[in-house]
Formats: sequence, structure tokens, C-alpha cells
Amino acid sequence: MDINSFGNGISPDTEPDIPQLVQQASSIVSNIESSWAKKKLFVISGGNEVQTYANDQWVARISNHPQAHSKMVKYIAGSTEDIDASHTAYEAQYIDTLSTYDIQKILSKSPTSIAYTAKLVYLMPFPLKDRVFHELIVVHKASAEDGEFFVISIPISPLPSAKLRLELYPNS
Repeated sequence: MDINSFGNGISPDTEPDIPQLVQQASSIVSNIESSWAKKKLFVISGGNEVQTYANDQWVARISNHPQAHSKMVKYIAGSTEDIDASHTAYEAQYIDTLSTYDIQKILSKSPTSIAYTAKLVYLMPFPLKDRVFHELIVVHKASAEDGEFFVISIPISPLPSAKLRLELYPNS
């Protein structure tokens, strides 16, 4: 899977093919550790780690939180059934610069996945202007047993040339 073509053809008005997006994202993630350059490793108390990676155009992170993983699933993935407890709703509580968000349209919802469009506004320091992002956000929980989940954020119009943000939280 070519990372630069990931998410091509996504429409903010159409239900995405979640299994296909997850398969493509999984393919990209499986190559990160072996083919991207390791960058900074953040070690947090309790054996928690966040390893960052980079290639020529992208940055990724793989998080390992063995002690707190079940709570991480709840608060990072959010609910796939209650939009008020969504990934974006929780993200607004721990990302200081995310000043406002608006869930614009729920495209699909099930016990294991949700897809919705959102407008996110991030505060920037003077002299910069606040940044506005329009994203299709897909959260897919692989299974209740292993706790692995994907959060896939794909820029949508009016920012078609923006870049992808992809997060994988393995349970290890």
C-alpha cells in the first residue's frame, strides 16, 4: 500500500469501506517499524512507551501502554456508539490546543466501528492564525479480547491536499 494514495476517493458524504481502510492502514503500519527511521522514544512511568518514526514525508507513532491499555482503549478510541463519548470528544479533553470541534455527520456506526466527519479548530500562538481541519474520522476496534484499535483521520474538503494521521494502539 502506497501511503500517498491512502484515502484517495474518500467522500465526506459517503459511508467509507471501513474493512478496506483498516486493511490498508494495517499494511502501512506493518512496514513502519522495519522501513522507517526511528526517532525519539518517549518513556513514561509504568513501562509506557511512545516510539516515533519518520520517512521522507510522514511521521508516525506507535504507543505501548501495557499497564493502562484497557483505559487507553476507552479514552483514546472513544465510544463507537455514543458520539458524546467519541474519540474526538475525549481528544478535546487532553489536547490543550484543540479549542473546538463539531461532529458534522455520522456516516456509519456499529459496536466495533464508527465513521464521522468533524471540523476541528486548533489554537495557534500569535502571530499565527488558528488552524481549521476537516476530517473523516474512523475508529475501528479489532476485537474486545485483544484491545487493538485503529484511529484513522483522513483530511476531507475543503483541504484535499492535507496529510493523513494514522494511529495504531496494539495491546502488547
